[in-house]
Amino acid sequence: MGNKVKLKNYIQIQNGYAFKSKSFQNSGIPVIRITNVENGNLNLTKVVYYLEDKQLDKFLIKKNDILLSLTGDDKTLKICINDFDDKIYLNQRVAILRSNDLLEQKYLYYSIKKYSKEILEKAKGIAQKNISTEDINSLEIPLPSLEKQKQIAKTLDKASELIELRKESITKLDELSKSIFIDMFGDPVQNPMNWKVNKLSEFGNCKNGLNFNSKKNECNIKCLGVGDFKNFSTIKNIELLQTISIEKKPTKEYLLQNGDIIFVRSNGSKKLVGRCVEIYPNKKEVTFSGFCIRFRLSTDLILIPYLLHVLKSKSMRQNMVGRGANIQNLNQQMLLGLNIPLPPMNLQNKFAKIIEKIEEQKTLYTQELEKLQENFDALLQKSFQE
Repeated sequence: MGNKVKLKNYIQIQNGYAFKSKSFQNSGIPVIRITNVENGNLNLTKVVYYLEDKQLDKFLIKKNDILLSLTGDDKTLKICINDFDDKIYLNQRVAILRSNDLLEQKYLYYSIKKYSKEILEKAKGIAQKNISTEDINSLEIPLPSLEKQKQIAKTLDKASELIELRKESITKLDELSKSIFIDMFGDPVQNPMNWKVNKLSEFGNCKNGLNFNSKKNECNIKCLGVGDFKNFSTIKNIELLQTISIEKKPTKEYLLQNGDIIFVRSNGSKKLVGRCVEIYPNKKEVTFSGFCIRFRLSTDLILIPYLLHVLKSKSMRQNMVGRGANIQNLNQQMLLGLNIPLPPMNLQNKFAKIIEKIEEQKTLYTQELEKLQENFDALLQKSFQE
């Protein structure tokens, strides 16, 4: 593909404006913040607004602009393309990337994705990376002809579309599960069907996770951490979890069992606190981090598929109010004090069978998604071979 070129000679970078949060309105022009920049998509479902100001026109996002979060974790570079025609302001710590006539915009987008690891390695910070405009400008990429750039972008677009379609299918299955749950049982907090209500403590017990340091120790073991809650609702493939090194093998109470429900106990993001997953380690040894709480069922009065949907419902999550100024927290007392409606077992069984079928389909879609992602990653690597 020829020699590499530095991006600074082919792009313009526009940083966002430092809006003051107290000036945000309930209507006006949307303001894009870091939280709106997802990996591949611009999410406008949760935006703040600012009154139109002609002096801020330079901070308006154009259609097809590449948006890059300048703050993030050490593994993922959050980047997307704006597909909207509407007026949208750009907040600080998010950058606009625009290419010149010699560089196809979509090719630039995929170049950033391809070399994201190099950008993150240059960025400052440990757990949280702060990317500078210089980190981006100094990046070197192959630059074939414009025709070749467009061809590469078109091929990668098609592969990306297949991934998005499969993600939409999985999302629709999740929405179907929620809809069926509400139809059968109603909102668990409002309890419109007047089911008998029990405290969660009457169905099982809790245990905080294992605290460990990063020093190299003798025992290697799989560990469920907060990062896993973003990707899964049910975990059956234990190999996807990280392996940690600890001083000695955890006691039995720190090893997870089939059907255990694990909650995020503490996190800097309030929206993550209270999120839960169920896990099926089978005969494999798996522990869980100190930022989590494990709930284990000790009765046959309630079924896990039903209980999991109760705990995942929006209204029940709102009852898991976090405490703390910067890091939000959920404790065992708050969790075990939740009021859980208890419908008849025949209804729980009926719901569990329906969910089993939906989860089977979801598993197939998830496997297909993994293959599509693998194909895309391979294609991305191949497209930028020198």
